[in-house]
Amino acid sequence: MSTSMQKSTPNTSNQPPGVLDEDGYAVCPDCYARINCGTAGLSNLNLQHRGTKKCRETAAKRDKNMKKSKNQSILAFMKPKPIPIPSTVASVGILHPSSSIAPQNNVPAVISKLRSLTARLPATIPNATPSDDLAIFGCDPVTFDNPDLLPDEIWEDSLNKTLKSVLGWSREKDLTQVIRQGPLGMDGLLSFVEYFVVTRGVSEVLFEAKLEYLIETLQALTDNHIPAEGNRSFVHDVIDIDDFEVRAVTSQPTPPNKCKGYTLPIPDGQTPHSSYPFALHDSTSLPWDYAVIQNKMILHAHACDLTPGAHESCFACRNLSKNSIIIGILERMEHGIAPNTKYMYHGFSSLCTLVRRGLARVRQLQLTGLNQARKLIGQSTTLSDYKRLTLAIASGKYERVDRLMHIAVRQRRGVRGILSLYNAAAKGVYKPKSFTEEDDMRGILLWRLGGNRIAHIAHRALGLPSLTTLRTRSVMPPIIISPSQPTIEEVRKNTESSIRSVAEYFDGSVVHVVLMLDEIATERRFRWDNRTNNFLGVCREHSERVALQFTTEQDLEELFRSQDEGDIHAAAEATIGALGVLSDNHRLYPARPIVVSADCKKETGTEHARFIQNLADGVNAAKSITNFRIVSYASDGETRRGSALVELTFKAKLSRSSNIFPFISPLALMNQFVGDDDITADKDWKHVIKRFRNLLLRQRGIVVLGLRITPSIIRLHLQAEGLSSAHINSVLNPEDQQDVKLAFDLLKDIWSLSPAPEDRSPGFRSARTSLRVLGRLLYSTVFPYICVDLTLSEQIEHLSTAIHIALALYRQAQDQFFPTLLYVDLAIMVKNVIFCVAKAKVDRPLSSFWIMLLGTDRLEELFGVLRTMVGTDANLDVLQIGDRITGTVEVLNILAKHPEWDRSPRRLKLPVLTQDSRELPNTADHIKPGSWKGNTAVKDVSLQTSWKLGRNCAENVHPRLAEELKNVDACANADILAPFGKLLVKVELAPDDIDESLDLSEATSPELNSIDMNTDTGQVEVENAFIEEDDDSDDTLASNTIMPAQPPTRFPRGFDPFISIDGKSVSKARALSLRSKYTTKASSTDRLKRVQGAERYTKNEDINTSFGSSIFGELSLMNHDPIATLAISDGRIWLCLGEVNSIKHDTQMVESISLELMAEPTVTVSFQVLGLRPATSNDDPTMQHDWRSYSLSFEKTCTVPGRLVHPLDADYETPTGHNSYYLFKSSVLIATTATLNERLAASLRKLVTIPRTKDFPYRKRSVLRRTRLKEIMKASALAVLPSAHILYDSGIRREEEPCGLCLRSSLICKIYLAKGKGAKGSLRVDKRRSTGCANPITFTYSVAAESRTSSPCSNVPLVCPLCPKSAPAVWRYNWKYHFANSHPHATYRAYASDGELSPFEKDQEKIVWINRKKVPVKRVMKKKGLAPLEVSASHTSQQALSGPLDDVELSEHSDTEHSSEFKDGQHDIDEDLYEDSVLYPGNSDWINDTDVVFHGQNSVSDNGDTATQLTGQEQDEDSGTYNMQMVSPKPAPTTIEDPGLIEPQVQPEVTLTEQDALRGTSTATRSRRKRKERDVGNLKECLCGETVELGEDTIQCSRDGCGI
Repeated sequence: MSTSMQKSTPNTSNQPPGVLDEDGYAVCPDCYARINCGTAGLSNLNLQHRGTKKCRETAAKRDKNMKKSKNQSILAFMKPKPIPIPSTVASVGILHPSSSIAPQNNVPAVISKLRSLTARLPATIPNATPSDDLAIFGCDPVTFDNPDLLPDEIWEDSLNKTLKSVLGWSREKDLTQVIRQGPLGMDGLLSFVEYFVVTRGVSEVLFEAKLEYLIETLQALTDNHIPAEGNRSFVHDVIDIDDFEVRAVTSQPTPPNKCKGYTLPIPDGQTPHSSYPFALHDSTSLPWDYAVIQNKMILHAHACDLTPGAHESCFACRNLSKNSIIIGILERMEHGIAPNTKYMYHGFSSLCTLVRRGLARVRQLQLTGLNQARKLIGQSTTLSDYKRLTLAIASGKYERVDRLMHIAVRQRRGVRGILSLYNAAAKGVYKPKSFTEEDDMRGILLWRLGGNRIAHIAHRALGLPSLTTLRTRSVMPPIIISPSQPTIEEVRKNTESSIRSVAEYFDGSVVHVVLMLDEIATERRFRWDNRTNNFLGVCREHSERVALQFTTEQDLEELFRSQDEGDIHAAAEATIGALGVLSDNHRLYPARPIVVSADCKKETGTEHARFIQNLADGVNAAKSITNFRIVSYASDGETRRGSALVELTFKAKLSRSSNIFPFISPLALMNQFVGDDDITADKDWKHVIKRFRNLLLRQRGIVVLGLRITPSIIRLHLQAEGLSSAHINSVLNPEDQQDVKLAFDLLKDIWSLSPAPEDRSPGFRSARTSLRVLGRLLYSTVFPYICVDLTLSEQIEHLSTAIHIALALYRQAQDQFFPTLLYVDLAIMVKNVIFCVAKAKVDRPLSSFWIMLLGTDRLEELFGVLRTMVGTDANLDVLQIGDRITGTVEVLNILAKHPEWDRSPRRLKLPVLTQDSRELPNTADHIKPGSWKGNTAVKDVSLQTSWKLGRNCAENVHPRLAEELKNVDACANADILAPFGKLLVKVELAPDDIDESLDLSEATSPELNSIDMNTDTGQVEVENAFIEEDDDSDDTLASNTIMPAQPPTRFPRGFDPFISIDGKSVSKARALSLRSKYTTKASSTDRLKRVQGAERYTKNEDINTSFGSSIFGELSLMNHDPIATLAISDGRIWLCLGEVNSIKHDTQMVESISLELMAEPTVTVSFQVLGLRPATSNDDPTMQHDWRSYSLSFEKTCTVPGRLVHPLDADYETPTGHNSYYLFKSSVLIATTATLNERLAASLRKLVTIPRTKDFPYRKRSVLRRTRLKEIMKASALAVLPSAHILYDSGIRREEEPCGLCLRSSLICKIYLAKGKGAKGSLRVDKRRSTGCANPITFTYSVAAESRTSSPCSNVPLVCPLCPKSAPAVWRYNWKYHFANSHPHATYRAYASDGELSPFEKDQEKIVWINRKKVPVKRVMKKKGLAPLEVSASHTSQQALSGPLDDVELSEHSDTEHSSEFKDGQHDIDEDLYEDSVLYPGNSDWINDTDVVFHGQNSVSDNGDTATQLTGQEQDEDSGTYNMQMVSPKPAPTTIEDPGLIEPQVQPEVTLTEQDALRGTSTATRSRRKRKERDVGNLKECLCGETVELGEDTIQCSRDGCGI
C-alpha cells in the first residue's frame, strides 16, 4: 500500500482535476482541493480522499459559497463592465452587449445560446478525444438518468456533481483547456443538457448558473475569432449606468433599403432610458439587440437578415412584437412592476423608486428605533426597581413577604411603593397586621409544641401572630383532670368540650367513635391544680385514703406521710382515654381526650372494668349533644385492660333482635359474644405487628405445621434469599422491640420467601414450607392496613384469611404456635373489624369505613405530640399532661390538614404499598383516609362473601390447614375465640403459656425489680425550676419569696391560692414543690430506659451469626442438619434422631459451629425430634435403607449440650407432592448408638427425657404378647428433710445459716433470686449467680413459699431489705439468726413477720423429723394404652460393642413440667448413678415383627468390677413405703431363647437408709412390682458436710448430734 496522503491545500492554480503535477499533487474532482497523493499517485486520491468526510464537507462548503454569491446586492449590476473589444464586422450603429444567434421560441435560451456558440467555435479548437474531460458527456445521456427521481432530485443526486467535476466549482478552472469540438466535446455536452432540460424537465436556470462561466469562455473564443468571409465592425458605445441621465446614442445613419428593426412602443410619459430593463440582457440571453435613437427604442432580432422586403422591417424584427418577453416588458411599463420582482426586470426609474422607498423605510426605522430607545430607558428604570425589590426580598430581612405584597397590591402601590413598604417592614417601622389561616396555624403549631417563648420568638423573628392573637385563635377548652376515680360528670363535660370547636361538621346523624385507652409514663411527683384546688398525681386506686383538697398545711403533710407509709403512691403512669371519630374529615379523626387519670398499676381487672364503664357512661351522657355511639373499646396488649375488656365485651352472645344479627350470624366460626349495645373490644393493629416480630425473635421459636421455627432458621432462610447481612442483623436485632418499621421489614421478608429449591435438604424445604405458610398469615394481617389500593371487601377477605390460618395453626400446636394472649388479641382485632362494618351498614349505610382508624394509633400520635412538647428525654407530670393535651388536638388537626409539614417518627411509620406491593414515595407519610384509593363504601360490602372467600384462601394455602378447619367445624361451640369449644378469654392459661411478645426485653436484670419507686430523673431537677415559675406565674403574686400572712380576701376561684406556713403566706404550688424537692433520686436520662426502670448505662452485645468457621472449610454443624443423641424414655436410654433448629455459643445464637467446638461446655444445640419407622420399597427404590424419618405426631424440641450431639450424614428422598425424609441403615444407627453410648458414659446426667408415646422410642409393630412395663416415680420427701434438720437437729449450727437444700453454711452455699418474666412474674432462683449448693433441687418459688397441707414446708430464700442488693438471699428458717448476726442493731420486730412460722408448719416439720427414716413414695398409675416395650437385641448397641452385660433398668424421669432451672426436658440425673454403661443383652436372631428399639444403655455400675443393680418388689399397700435391699450384680445371659421382653431376676431385700433419702439415692422412682435402691457403698459425705463411717449394715455420720 502506498504512503498516506498529505495535507490538502486550496487549488489556486489552473491545474485540471484528476491530473498529477510534477510535485505529486492532484485536484480532487469533487471538492476541488489540491491533494498530495504521495508516491502512489492518483490511486491514493481515489482510495483515501474522495468520498471521505473531509471531502464532502469541503464540497458542501463550496456549494454554499456559490449559492451566496448569486444573491448579489441590488446595485451589483451597476458596476462598470469591461470595455469590449471592437469588432471588425460592419456596424449599423446598434449597441451589441452580446453576440448570439436568436433562439427559437420553443427552445430554452441556454440550449439555444450554447448551440449557437458551439457552432461558431473556431477551427483552431481541436476535436475531443476519450481522454479529455468533456468525453464523459459523449455517451448516451440516459446513462446519467434515474427514472425514480424527480427532476430537482436528479440535479442534486448526479447532474450537479458531474458538471462540477468537469467544469469546476466556480471560475478557478481554465475552461479554454477543456473546450473541445466533436461528439466527445461540446456536441456531447449540448446533447447532455438538452436531454435533461427538454426531456426530463430539469430547470434551465440550474444549468444556466452552472454553465455561465463556460458560455462566457465560449463567447470569448468566438468573439476573438475573425471570420473569413469578411470584416464586420461593431461600434460599442459604453454606457455608464452610474449616470442616470439619458444620453442619446449617435451612430451612422442607416443605409437605405436596410431593415429598420422593431420600434418598442414606450408608454406616454416614459422614456426608454428609464423604463427599459437593460439588466435583463446581462442576465438572460435575449433574441434581439437594442438601440435608442432619438428617444426611441429600436430592437433588431438576432435573426435579422437586414433585408426588409416589402416592409420597413424584416420578418424576424416584426415578429419581436409577439415575443412573450417583450409583451411582459410592455405590460410592466404600463401597469407597473410588482415589488418582489427581480431587479433585472426593473428599469432605471423603477429602481430609483425602490431606492427611494428603501431610504424612506430606513429613516422610518431609525425614528422607530429612537422612540423605542426612549421607551426602553424608562422600562430599564422600572426594571431596576424590580431588581432592587428582588434583591431586597432575597436578603431575607423580612419573612412575611406574601402578606406585605397582598397589602401593597390592595393599596394599589407601584413597585417603588412596594419597595419602600418592604424597607419599612425590614427596619421594623411598619408591621403588617394581616394574617392568613396558614399563618395562624403555623403560629399555633409552634406555640403548642414549643411553648410561650417559642411563640414570642416566632412573632418577632418570623412575623407570625403574637401570643395574644394566637390565644384568641385557639378555641380548644382545657380538659378537667381527675384527681381520683373519674366521675361520669367529669367525662361528660370533657366530651362536650372536645367537640365544641368542630360541632358544625356533624350533620345530626349517628357518629361512630372508638374509645381508645392507653397509658403514658409520668414523673412521680405531686402537683397542685390551681383551677380545682386539688392535689394531682395521686394514684386513683388509693386516692380515697387521703384528702385531695389542699386547704391547710396538715393536708400537705398528710399527703407525704401517706406516701412514705405506702398508703398512696405518686403515679408512675397516667391513663389517657380519648375518642376517635370514624370519619375522613381531617378536623374530626384526631384523637380527642376525655380523661386524664393517675395510675399506679395496682388496679385489678374488675376495678379497671368499672373505670372503663364510667368513661362509657360519661360519653353516653353527652349523647343528646354529640350523638356519639361507642362501637368498640380499643387497647394495646396490656394484660390488666385485657381482662377488663373481656368482662365488658363478653357478657352474652349477640341477640337475635340486634339489628346487626343478620350480618353476623351467617359468618361461620365468628365469635358472637358482645357487651352492652353490641360493643366489642379491639386491639391496636400496630401493636399486633410488633408482637409478631417479638415472638419470632424469642429463642424457643414457634411451631408451624409441626416444625419449630427459631431465629436461627429465619436467619438461614433470609440469607438463602440473598439478603445482606446488615439487613438481616437489623430485622433480627432483639434490642429494639418497639420499632414498627423493623417489624414490617421482617414480616415482609418472611412473606416474600420463594419456594425452596429442589436440591436443598429435606429439613430446609420443610422449614421453607412452614415459613411460607406463616408468611401468608403475616401478609394477610398486615397488608389490609397499608395497601391503599384495596377495597373494603378485599380488606375483610385478607383478615378472614389471616384468622382462619391462625385458627388452624393454633389448634395444631396451641401455645407453641402463638401464645394464647397473642392469638386472642389477633382474633379480637379481626372480630372487631367485622362488627364495626356491620354497625356502619346499619347506622350509616351511605358512609365509608376505614379500618386503619381502629385501634389506638391515633392515641399514639397524640402521645408523640405530648413528648415533643416536653422533649424525648423527660416525662410529663399529670398537671402538664392535662394542660397540654388539649393543645395536642389542635396540633393534630393542623397536621392532618397539612401533612406535608410533618414527618412521622421512623419507628412508628409503616410504608404505604400499592396492590402489587410497591412502596409509594415518602410524600405519602401518613396512612390516612384521604390517601386511600380503594372503594371503602359499606354499601358495597358483603360480609358473608368476603368472610367465606377468606376461608377459601386459607384452605388453599396448605392441605393440612383445610383439614384442621374441617375439624373445627366438627367441634361443638368452636369459633375463632374458642378453637376447642371453650372461650380462650375465660380459660386459665398454662404456667408456660407466656406471651413473650409483650416483654420490652428478652433479658431483664433482676436488679431492675428492686428500684426505688421514688426514683426520678436528673431532668426533673432542672424542670422543677420551670414548674415553680409556671405555677407562680398563675398566681396573683409572681415572686417566689415567702410573704407575711395576709388577711383573708375573696378569690374568684372560691379558694385561696396561698397557704400559711409558720405564719407566712406561701403559694400552694411553691409549698408543694419545696416539700417534694428532696424526695426524688436521679436515674437514667433516657426516656425508654427510665420508663423500664433500667440503669443509666447498659452494655450492648453484638449479634454473631456464626462461630468456629474456618477458611479451610472444616466440618461444622448447621441449622436443619440431622443429628443423633441419646434420650431417656420409659426408664431406659434410647437412640434419638433430630433436626437442628438453633445453635447457641456463649448465650449467643450462631448459624453454624465447628465440630471441634461441639465439646465446649458453652455450646448448646436445640433440635426437633424426628420419628423413625421401617422403610418400604416406595420409600427407597434402591432397597438399601431399612429406616426412614418422618414428622412426629407431637412436636418436641429439646436443648442439650453440644457434646451430646452426633451429626449424621444421611441420604434423603424428595418424592413428588410429599415431604422430604431421611433414609438410614440399621448398621449405621447401631454404630452411632454404640459411639454415643461409649462417648457419653460420663455425661448421662444431661440426657434429655422424652415421654413415651406411640412414636418414641422407635419401633415397628409386633404381634407378640407384650408384658406390662414397670413404672417408677420420684419420692416426694427429698426437699423436706433438710428443713426438718434445720429446725430440730441439735447438731446443726443455726448461726451458720445452713442451706435449706444441702445444709451447708451460707458462706459456702449462696442462693440469689431473680424476678420471673412478665409484669406479675414471681421470684425464682437465679442459677447463673447462685453457687456452692450440693443439692440444687428445682422448685417453683411461689408454690414452695406457701405452707399447705400437702407441702407444709415454706423454707424459701428471702431478700433481706437491709442487705445490699449484691448480697445473697436468706432462707426463711434462718431469718432470725441472720438478723442477729448481720443486723444486730436493727429492730427485729419490724421484719419478724417474714420469718415467722405457723404452728401448723412447725408441727408438720416435727412429724417429718420423727418419721425421717421412712421414705414415702408417690405411686404412679400406669398409662392407659401403652403396652410394655419389647427390646430387639439385634438393634441394640451390643451389636457394635462387646463386654459383660447386666440386666438393669434406669429410672424414668417425668417430663410433665419444666422448672426455672432446667428446660425442655433436660433433667439432672445423679452422675454417681450413671458412672458406667452396660449394653442391653439381646438375641441377634430377633424376629422382624416385634417392637424394634435402638436401645443404647439400660444399666448402671458404680465401679468397673461389679455392678449394683436396682430392682424392686411389690409395694406395701398398707404402709405406702418401700423396703429396699442391697443386691449383687448378676452376669448377663449370653443367649435368650424367648424373644420376648427380658424379665429381671428377683433379688433379696435390704433396708433403705436415711442417707439414701437425703442424698436422693433412690432417685424418687419406683415400679409397680419392684423397688430399686442405689449402692451407698461409696457414700463418703453426709448432707451436713461431715464424713460418714461405713459399717457392715449401717452408715453413721462422724459428727455428734447429726442423727444419721
